[in-house]
Amino acid sequence: MYRAIDLIDKFTDRIGRTIAWLTPGMVVLVVV
Repeated sequence: MYRAIDLIDKFTDRIGRTIAWLTPGMVVLVVV
């Protein structure tokens, strides 16, 4: 149970970082 929660937490953190990294890139692409 704890292992699954830890896995989901890491997965969510990874998605959050990816979105935070991609969003400015998408904005730059739209502006250019």
